[in-house]
Amino acid sequence: MHIVDKALTEKEQIIKEESDIWKRTVVLIVLIVLSVLIAYYFFRKNKKIKKDRLRMKEEIEQMKEELNQYSQNSSDEKILNPELDLLLNSNKLTDRQKDLLILLADGLSNKEIAEKLFISENTVKYHTKNIYNTLDIKDRKDFFKKLRNN
Repeated sequence: MHIVDKALTEKEQIIKEESDIWKRTVVLIVLIVLSVLIAYYFFRKNKKIKKDRLRMKEEIEQMKEELNQYSQNSSDEKILNPELDLLLNSNKLTDRQKDLLILLADGLSNKEIAEKLFISENTVKYHTKNIYNTLDIKDRKDFFKKLRNN
């Protein structure tokens, strides 16, 4: 009986070892499949990121071209606008006010003008108010009307 129990115990142990081997094999296969799926996911995501970057670079280049064209058109308009030339050549305004007037004509905001001229927004507002008083203009809208009409 002892020999039969020992044989039965050995047989159960062999079956258990085989079962453990199968379990380990299945777990290993699942881990391999998961790692392949994760690698594929990151590869696809990386590919999408590269496409997005390329698309953004192209859009930025297109915007730069449009801005260059716009700035060239603005420069041409400045030269072609006799009213602005008359204002810039008059002795009524200081050089700093003339610089500010050019930027106003370009359609820049007070903040953008301040950044370009390295002054505060309040200084821009001060100069703008003085320009308006000197030229008998009420506001920016009136300034652009005056430029457009001439």
